[in-house]
Amino acid sequence: MNKPSFYSILPAKVRYDKELKDKAKLIYSEITSLSNSDGECYALNEYFCNLYDISEATITRIMRQLKKKKLIEIEYIYKEGSKEILKRIIKIPQTFYDEGVSKMTPRGVKNDGDNNIKKYNIPKGILYKEKINPTLEEIKEYANKRDLKHVDCEYFYNYFNDNNWIDSKGRKVRSWKQKMLTWEKHEKEKKMKYGDEDAKYTRV
Repeated sequence: MNKPSFYSILPAKVRYDKELKDKAKLIYSEITSLSNSDGECYALNEYFCNLYDISEATITRIMRQLKKKKLIEIEYIYKEGSKEILKRIIKIPQTFYDEGVSKMTPRGVKNDGDNNIKKYNIPKGILYKEKINPTLEEIKEYANKRDLKHVDCEYFYNYFNDNNWIDSKGRKVRSWKQKMLTWEKHEKEKKMKYGDEDAKYTRV
């Protein structure tokens, strides 16, 4: 599991949400503190329960609420051929960063590789460490690392590289890794719905 960073982020969108209770805001802040350089938090409910002395039911309700408000995304990795959960990944959505969650400039905020606060929580240019224009080999390496079976790496690379890493909505790609995860999700959904022959390439 990730080790917490010294710093955490509590954006205005979360901080001033009157529907969120203080404990929910605290848990969100803790998630940002635990996020690694890929913006992923692997902490289980038990971790939050022990850390803040709250019940499993409360944590489950908070996670559900944060997900419903699209403040976090939750992905489950299952054991092959079964419904057994091997890992839960909590992420801050790409769209949350794109909306510009804050204008703050925290001088001197530093985090080492694994504890780097996810850039989606931070304004453009602050703690922004991910290489924007990856090579095809880097894309293939990440696809293999994350077991992205539905991403055609060469097509993905050519699509964005030919468009100067501008997405289908005309926005500069802030995180190619997050784009790959989104691409994988869309391709998987389409192939389940239409089958391999009828599925068309994703545009994200």
